[in-house]
Amino acid sequence: MDGVAYTTGTSLDEAHKEIHLNLGYLQAKQSSSNADFLHEVRGVVTHEMVHAFQHNAHGTCPGGLVEGIADYVRMKSGLGAKHWTKWPANEDTRGKKWDEGYQRTAWFLEWVEGVCGVGAIGEVNEAMKDEKWEDGKLFKKVTGHTVDEWWKMYKEDWESLNLK
Repeated sequence: MDGVAYTTGTSLDEAHKEIHLNLGYLQAKQSSSNADFLHEVRGVVTHEMVHAFQHNAHGTCPGGLVEGIADYVRMKSGLGAKHWTKWPANEDTRGKKWDEGYQRTAWFLEWVEGVCGVGAIGEVNEAMKDEKWEDGKLFKKVTGHTVDEWWKMYKEDWESLNLK
């Protein structure tokens, strides 16, 4: 398979999920130190487990947010990938848009939660259990700003850090 891993539903019911791992990817990672290998495996499995339990606004939220939340949890668990590059803060490392997905969206979500307070991203996920995305109205309802407003503030913040 292409990619690192993926999670899918099963024919049993909505509650049953399957996680598929690319053994070729893991085998290639095994050439690094044992600690780095275990860190990466734990990170990949954590990311995929999030997919098994997260909400997606009944299939209406951006895919980049789905992947970003999974990497956000991975990162907050201390399992961020060693190859992720956050600095220098620019569009190449931080992304060109908020829903680019994966670590770029994870760093954005981490920043939003730092401003809003611990638990904000969990509240966004919980809101997506019952509500549709509808241009991010539920994000504004939970955090007080639209994702575009947050993205603008986030970019201004990391651009000002680069000037220091």
